[in-house]
Amino acid sequence: MKKWSIVLVAGCCLLLAACGNQWPQPSLERDLDAAAQKVIKSEEGIGQGSSLLRMSQIANFDWDYVYVFGPDTSGEEIKARMGIDWDQAEDLKEREENLLVFVKNNKVVRFVSHPLAKGEFADLQHPRTPGTAVFIAEREADGNQLIQPVNSGGN
Repeated sequence: MKKWSIVLVAGCCLLLAACGNQWPQPSLERDLDAAAQKVIKSEEGIGQGSSLLRMSQIANFDWDYVYVFGPDTSGEEIKARMGIDWDQAEDLKEREENLLVFVKNNKVVRFVSHPLAKGEFADLQHPRTPGTAVFIAEREADGNQLIQPVNSGGN
């Protein structure tokens, strides 16, 4: 009986190790909110830390691209920009939030809604990779903060 217990425990450990990064990061929403607030406060000269938001440090799972959609984006436009027939794409019209979608091997692996009140991300026409998904907060002419890519050439 003791031998079977050891085999069972070892099997469970192997299963957990194999699944490793397959389970979602439960704190992604909270981590993104905190990072957005930190980069905004840094731009305002409040608080400490880097003024850069690096998505690769926030999204602790495997992904190839992140897409950032603004509050006026339709579900059809989301699918078209990603080139993926994603059945969970919804219209963001009349919703005060950004949608960030993480893709690996042409499949959505995680998505998160981010309220504009916690920091508005620029609506990106092109996806960013883990190496290029670096954002900074900048004050717009109307006084609002916009979190946009550090290198926004070509957006």
